Amino acid sequence: MAQARGKVLGGCTAVNGMFYVQPSQLEYDTWAGLIDGGSAWNWRNTLNYIRKAETFVPPVPDVASTANILYDSSSHGSRGPVRASYPGL
Repeated sequence: MAQARGKVLGGCTAVNGMFYVQPSQLEYDTWAGLIDGGSAWNWRNTLNYIRKAETFVPPVPDVASTANILYDSSSHGSRGPVRASYPGL
């Protein structure tokens, strides 16, 4: 099977590993504090949009226990276009 390859200038940001990482509440609130009128970008206000964008699929119990995966379902969405899951489903 042919696979296209190219050259890029950059480091690890040039590689798309298909990772989805949701920033923490501390990161959002700190970011909001750096912007004039940034309260629109704090955790509480952006969490609703994160939930709308995401369909979270929790790991199966065997994977969760083996990898010691802990998550808070209330921080995730269930009907959005971005499907987020753990490997090994």
